[in-house]
Amino acid sequence: MGTIIFIILYLILVLMLLKDIEKGIISYVIFSLFAPNLNINNTQISFEISAFFIVIIILLIKRREIFTLYKKGKVFRQRLWMYFFLLIFSTLVGTIRYESSIGIVSIFGIFRTIIVIYLLQFIMKQNEDKVLDKIIWPILFINFITSVIQLTFPESTTFFYNLYYKESLTPLNEVLRLGYFSRAYGTFGSPVLLGVFSVFSFAVYFGYLIEKKKCKIIYIKLILSIAIGLMALSKTAILGLPALLIIFYFLALYGIIKVKNRKTLLIPILVFPMAIGIIKILERQGLFIYYYLEYLLKPFEVFETRYDSTEGILANTYMIIKENWFIGVGKISISDIFIGDSMYIDLIYTSGIIGLAVYFSILLSATLWNIRFRNTTAVFCVAALCLAGTGAPVQFEILSAILIAYVFSKAEKSISLNVKKHAED
Repeated sequence: MGTIIFIILYLILVLMLLKDIEKGIISYVIFSLFAPNLNINNTQISFEISAFFIVIIILLIKRREIFTLYKKGKVFRQRLWMYFFLLIFSTLVGTIRYESSIGIVSIFGIFRTIIVIYLLQFIMKQNEDKVLDKIIWPILFINFITSVIQLTFPESTTFFYNLYYKESLTPLNEVLRLGYFSRAYGTFGSPVLLGVFSVFSFAVYFGYLIEKKKCKIIYIKLILSIAIGLMALSKTAILGLPALLIIFYFLALYGIIKVKNRKTLLIPILVFPMAIGIIKILERQGLFIYYYLEYLLKPFEVFETRYDSTEGILANTYMIIKENWFIGVGKISISDIFIGDSMYIDLIYTSGIIGLAVYFSILLSATLWNIRFRNTTAVFCVAALCLAGTGAPVQFEILSAILIAYVFSKAEKSISLNVKKHAED
């Protein structure tokens, strides 16, 4: 079944790319986030990787200008290559020092993410808000339906395991062993990533609401964003969603963002009873939702075990970081090393303090421009990325590429319009 779905989606993608570039790129991103893996001789190949090559080939033939490496003005995506080449250098140094093999697949993943940002910014030139909704909404709806099925029908474990299992998604092994989903996994094959997407989608639609963007059924989209985070029993979502609301009030109070829709000030009042309702439903389903909700009272306990520097699973990782704190060790394979569920640790481990500074200087630069031009949703996207990064290494993933492309596009467009306005004056 998974192979049939994979082939059908692949053919649809090719036809879409040949007919309409914008729809083709949007389809590639959406399909990559819900399509099953292709299973060949017990080797699982993700749709994102396998379709990437055909996407690049078709676009190089039809729209070569997408990949322009130099363009005048503020082009934030070009700065990402600084980090990429720094990572290559760190990897070479790490390979020599530890006599280890190079993680070609991981390096290619970062390269692919940067290219995806190029693709998304190309189609966001006219209306970045509309494009963002076109991508987020189908993924959100599909994952809500999928999550409901997973928590309602125990027999669905085998079906979803066959669709999404691969070596990098080991949590699905536990689901198959249990014979039921103890928490929702969605189409991501991991409750952690489903929680990350919950925070991302909430940030987008909450930002749209604040800015009074035209967006159909926006309240339903907000509710579904919260629901999938709770169904995933994700600490990233349970802590991240309230944190976004706190950030909102802080930024609004100090006039850093402009609240065009005053009704959003009442959102917590509306969210609270709705969240209680979802929690009650999940409780009846037998989920240990209250165990995870307790972290709202003790949020910093999330880091006490997994991120402990002496006895936790990152103890050896911290030793490597201490020895290579300046430029890291790159994408190499070292035994007994767990990089961790954090983009901050991942960045420092792979590229050191320099890499961490380069990566966030690029995001911060775009964010400061978005603050200046009151692009609230873009500011919220960066906040969501930073919050989700505490629970998953999302700095170079197709999920984060969607938000990063939007943040860059809003900043670049605002700068361009501002320059044009001053030129006319």
